[in-house]
Amino acid sequence: MREGYKKTVLGEIPEEWTVKNLSEINEPNTKISYGVVQPGPEDINGVLFIRGGDIKSGKINNNLRTITNEVSAKYTRTILRGGELLVSLVGYPGECAIVPMELKGANIARQVGIVRITNEIDSNYIKQYLSSASGKKNLLGNLVGSAQQVINLDMLRKVNIPLPPLPEQQKIANILSTVDQKIENIEQQITENTQLKKGLMQKLLTKGIGHTKFKDSPLGEIPESWEDCTFGDIVSFSGGAQPPRSTFKYEPQDGYIRLIQTRDYKSDKYVTYIPEELARKRCNENDIMIGRYGPPIFQILRGLKGAYNVALLKAIPNKEKLDDEYLYYYISQYNVWAFVENLSQRSGGQTGVDLIQLRKYPFPLPPVEEQQKIATILTRVDNKLEVLQNKKTEYQQLKKGLMQQLLTGKIRTV
Repeated sequence: MREGYKKTVLGEIPEEWTVKNLSEINEPNTKISYGVVQPGPEDINGVLFIRGGDIKSGKINNNLRTITNEVSAKYTRTILRGGELLVSLVGYPGECAIVPMELKGANIARQVGIVRITNEIDSNYIKQYLSSASGKKNLLGNLVGSAQQVINLDMLRKVNIPLPPLPEQQKIANILSTVDQKIENIEQQITENTQLKKGLMQKLLTKGIGHTKFKDSPLGEIPESWEDCTFGDIVSFSGGAQPPRSTFKYEPQDGYIRLIQTRDYKSDKYVTYIPEELARKRCNENDIMIGRYGPPIFQILRGLKGAYNVALLKAIPNKEKLDDEYLYYYISQYNVWAFVENLSQRSGGQTGVDLIQLRKYPFPLPPVEEQQKIATILTRVDNKLEVLQNKKTEYQQLKKGLMQQLLTGKIRTV
């Protein structure tokens, strides 16, 4: 054991740190408890009401339902005064947040636990610990229920917390909160740029750039110079092939090629390889691929190279008339997805893409030069979003590392 450290139920911690459970740091003469059991109907003039699903990513949802003043008055022990720690028991079990002062007077549901932490302890430090990997392990290690996991009050009360002296708690909480704020700022930029992209797509893919004369089309007004087409006029679709499962390998080897499946665009957890001679349908990183079956149906996918299976379609543009990037943005529109989804819902619950109907869907076609200009504008926004997402990931990894070091005392702030 390192000098200056001691063994505890939570592992090695600095000698001057202690370990206490949540009940021991809860205000005297109060109990960690849950809230309203039967909320009844909403009342727009009533009391704001926090449910388990309203607590996520360290915050409380702004769009809360309400309960009547009469119902809230029956549960005075959980009427909020601001500063309490709330823990979701059901919904997003283990998610926690500090109550902001603007929610003073609100109440909580049965699915939420309330901890009123004493003044000798920094509430934000406790929130940060419970949000860490070790804190979640302590809190969620023995979840009750298989279909819907539930934290019971006894589990919550017994969760052990490593406690530095108060000044060190505050320094640790401030460091982690600073990183949280940076992540929040990046998320706000991602939201703003996502909305910008949505607005640009709606405008550019229907009105183009610099047009003054328009004509009617099945999708509304479009520039007079654009050609009235459908998907079937300018795009072909090529379905994948399914080799025998007996030929699958799960490690790369000579003479084999990766088999691309819909799930592979989200994770490399199930990488599969097949013999080259069985790779009848192939795609590269820039090809526009479509998830043929749901849920969710009609995912527009890109970025992988290999042979693709029957659950995927490749969208192939007429190179003389249609730019690849323009097709990517056009086919990614919400309206196109909604059209395909609606057809799927009407076809007896089947979730396959109806190619016959998709080929009939309108595709107003600008000149290739204008297509490329539009695609360039949208690509710039996508590139910015990618940069922001990478920054967010970097700060999330930074916080994870800081939590592992600071909340265990491996790195000291004093």
